[in-house]
Amino acid sequence: MFYLFQTQLIDPAVKGTLNVVKSCAKSPSVKRVVLTSSIATALYTGKPRTPEVEVDETWFSNQDFLWQNKVLYICNVPFSIH
Repeated sequence: MFYLFQTQLIDPAVKGTLNVVKSCAKSPSVKRVVLTSSIATALYTGKPRTPEVEVDETWFSNQDFLWQNKVLYICNVPFSIH
């Protein structure tokens, strides 16, 4: 399970973040990069997460699901990041 988590979530996130930061470093007009992130943006959808499922930018947490399941802190996270 940890291997899938590492290879399917962590490694692509680190690689993508490094690509963005390296590209920004090459641009003289970029003065600052702000990175914000949270697994909460995709964790609470109500959809099943199986090894076959690819979690991507369409997997934003469902606000109705969050309220119904009383995950109130998380209610704001996906909407403040997205």
